Amino acid sequence: MSDNRRDYRTELNNLCVQAGWELVFEDTFSGPQHNGTWTSIASIGGVVHGQGTARSARAAREEASRQTLIILGRA
Repeated sequence: MSDNRRDYRTELNNLCVQAGWELVFEDTFSGPQHNGTWTSIASIGGVVHGQGTARSARAAREEASRQTLIILGRA
């Protein structure tokens, strides 16, 4: 990972652990197996904060985490 790239998922997880918040990701897959799309929804305490869509579950969670940090004023 390059020095300029932030790991939003780790940042969000660390923030939630420190604050005592429950972070949950809900991942879904759609499309053909060889060319599908993952969607990840990040919820804190049962409230949806961010959503990401990408070719991999990891990238979708990263985008959902980035959006959540923006909403929380941390990105």
